[in-house]
Amino acid sequence: MKRDMELVRKILFALEECEHGYAPSSLNIEGYTVDQLGYHCHLMKQAGLIHAVEMNTLGCRSPTAIPTSLTWEGHEFAEAARSDTIWN
Repeated sequence: MKRDMELVRKILFALEECEHGYAPSSLNIEGYTVDQLGYHCHLMKQAGLIHAVEMNTLGCRSPTAIPTSLTWEGHEFAEAARSDTIWN
């Protein structure tokens, strides 16, 4: 699976919108599969953008993680990603 930076941006914005700082119990972003979301959350955890729980088992088709909150770096990345000039 290829890294999709637009999905990373959407996940960051979705987590940032959560009123209490914790991620929603179910993260849904229209147009993306559960596998895509899980894999990108796994990558974002590796990059230090989010805190997440790895959910890998022997039966998983790809590495997957469930986000719990944004990190400081995640907030900084989201702020920079909000600017279309910087993002492009």
